[in-house]
Amino acid sequence: MIAFFSLLAIGFSVFLGLIFNALSNMPSDCDPSLPSQFETYVHVALPSNFDNFDSHCGGGFMSDGSSANFMIDPDDLNIFLQSTIIEPPLATSLPDYNRSRFAEHLNNSDSILYGYHSISGTYAQEIIVDTSDTNEWIVYFSVIVGG
Repeated sequence: MIAFFSLLAIGFSVFLGLIFNALSNMPSDCDPSLPSQFETYVHVALPSNFDNFDSHCGGGFMSDGSSANFMIDPDDLNIFLQSTIIEPPLATSLPDYNRSRFAEHLNNSDSILYGYHSISGTYAQEIIVDTSDTNEWIVYFSVIVGG
């Protein structure tokens, strides 16, 4: 009888694991090939000229937000910032406590801009801009929900 309940408990644990895994791997709510979906989802306006756009919007179980990265002309950064809650001036270094999902992309860059703004600790926007190429900057933008 004990073996039966042990087997039942293991089976139930495996079942819960499969459910959690399926919910965690749900697709993004926006298609990276359609940047307008990202704009609508996170309520920002991309500049008219950008390249190499990639994004992830929500989706999944207990999703914590959305993110995008793209390349822009340096003159277009302020246009993008005007559609966010992030206020200039941007810092020229990452804060010590930064846990950005994009930080690993910046290990080789000595030239960045950084901005972050939170509303009541439940909604925040973060931007990291790699400015190492003077002709085209890489923007890493994320929306954090729930903390």
